[in-house]
Order: sequence, then C-alpha cells, then structure tokens
Amino acid sequence: MGEFFLGWDVGGWNCDRNPKSRDAVCLLAGSGHKLRIIGEPWRGNLREKLVTLAGRELVDAVLDLCGVKPIAGNQITIAIDTPLAWPVHLIDLLTTGATAAVPCDPAHNPYLFRAREMALFDPGTGRGPLSVVRNMIGSQSTKGIHFRLKAGL
Repeated sequence: MGEFFLGWDVGGWNCDRNPKSRDAVCLLAGSGHKLRIIGEPWRGNLREKLVTLAGRELVDAVLDLCGVKPIAGNQITIAIDTPLAWPVHLIDLLTTGATAAVPCDPAHNPYLFRAREMALFDPGTGRGPLSVVRNMIGSQSTKGIHFRLKAGL
C-alpha cells in the first residue's frame, strides 16, 4: 500500500470550546505524487486520548478516529503543524535562571521567539512570527510536544 502519512493540525488543549481551533487529522497513503486519503478526515479534540493513552496505542487511537484500523508493520510518518521546541533563552531562564539581554523591539525578544523565527521576521510585512509565550501556538505546542513524548516518537 506504500507509505502512510498522518497529518495533524493541532488545536489548543481546550479547543473543544472554540470550533475554529479544533484538532484536525487526516491519513494519506501512497508514495511520490500518488497520495490518497485513507479513511475520513477527523476534527475534534484529541485531549482525552493524549492524557489516557501512550505509545502505539495512542497512534492507533488517532487512526481509529479516521476510521482506519491499526497499520501493523508499516511505518507512519506523522506531520505535526506546531513548534516542537521553544526558545533556548526561555528554557534557560526556566531551568537554570540564566537571563538574556532583552531589546526594546518585541520582535527580537529572545524569550518570546526562537532564533530562527527572529531571523525570518520581516517587519515590512506587518506580520511577525507567533510566540509560544504570548500566542495560542503555545497551547498547541505543548500539546504537540506532549503527544510526541507520550507516543514515544
């Protein structure tokens, strides 16, 4: 059947309260340019599964939401659309108490943005990167990191 790809558009931990910010998962199979949807795309909140299940059982439960039986012996690539890492300076601040220089320009605050996000920021666009500290992406990020660790990925 080829390769399997599970895509997850991550919603916040309590995304069941906001229908515009729910989790969405979809399974694709095939290879190259010949991918097709397997089962049915699902939209809802994965929170309950994330806190009660672990390992392959967690991955299989997500597949089940799409109406797909466990895929024994086949590798599944999981694509998660949220940051799975936080700013190094924020982690250092929380774990060791190390402080960093904070410029007046919030777009370059090392606690709010990862170095790559700051490097990609283009003030001419009027839009900046999302911050795991001050934007909803933080809720989504912790959910994605939690899933990665619980699923053993």
